[in-house]
Amino acid sequence: MTHGLRFVPDALEERVRLDGSVNTHSKAALKKRLGTPRVPDAEPRSPPIELDDTCMHIQ
Repeated sequence: MTHGLRFVPDALEERVRLDGSVNTHSKAALKKRLGTPRVPDAEPRSPPIELDDTCMHIQ
């Protein structure tokens, strides 16, 4: 199964403005991730915790 990728227009404009070496590296990384989208190391280790009102929220 092959996967596709669509960019939000603003993100695509930003990607086009990247330096050539960065653009080449990101293109290779995206191509690799599209080939195998499920990477075990990229999955969350545990479920997210629920914060209540007694916890400090950092913004």
